Amino acid sequence: MEKIKENLSSVSSLKPFELIFYGSRQRGDANPSSDFNFFLLADPSDQLKSNFIREINKALEPLQEQGPVNLISGDWDSFRLRMKSFDPGAVHICELGEPYFGSEYFPIIKEEWDKTKLEPVDGVSAGKYLRKRYRFFKGIVPRNTKEDVIRMERLLAIYLQNWMFRYIGDLGVGEIIHSDIPSRIGPMFRILYSKEAKGNILELVELYHEIVKLKTELRTPESPFSAQRFQQIKDTLRFEEKEIRILKLNY
Repeated sequence: MEKIKENLSSVSSLKPFELIFYGSRQRGDANPSSDFNFFLLADPSDQLKSNFIREINKALEPLQEQGPVNLISGDWDSFRLRMKSFDPGAVHICELGEPYFGSEYFPIIKEEWDKTKLEPVDGVSAGKYLRKRYRFFKGIVPRNTKEDVIRMERLLAIYLQNWMFRYIGDLGVGEIIHSDIPSRIGPMFRILYSKEAKGNILELVELYHEIVKLKTELRTPESPFSAQRFQQIKDTLRFEEKEIRILKLNY
């Protein structure tokens, strides 16, 4: 870890940047195929430099020996907007994330978050943000099966999160975080939301977990990936502008 941080110190940047460590590896409930999840908080002027992200990815390369590295980036203003909108990903990072490299901005964001989370959850703002994310992933054209599986996972997760903000009153911060953790989405919808989650929603939850399982299979050589099952799920789902339709009920 110290060598990685030393490598990060040599990354050329116009302004200070930070890496926030979050996810199952940070929480301590990871499996061998789990990602190392990092959120890169950096100035837009640095993110526009073609070699900036490349240098950071190179510095994190030693972690690839233990598992895939997932790096998501954003700037100060965009992250604060996500946070104030109660976006599940941002809430997850604010509540459970920890500084991995750098410490200039994240402590200030944490202070703001500690005040924001005392306010009523703004489901309208969250819904607007999530619908933008849904349209973004819907528009992606995957280049390979791995990207296709990840795209479908994100679309299903975002759709379920948006449903949660729309139909569940008095949401707590813990529920918002759980909606960003793949292993906790199913239990939350099946148990906590058992009265509200009817019909297609519960079916989508089950299909979501099948997609997560397929993603794990792709990363685990000793657990062969079922391309046939993935194609069946693709044939079942239609990602439309405002909803996800299940075309077949005999899967």
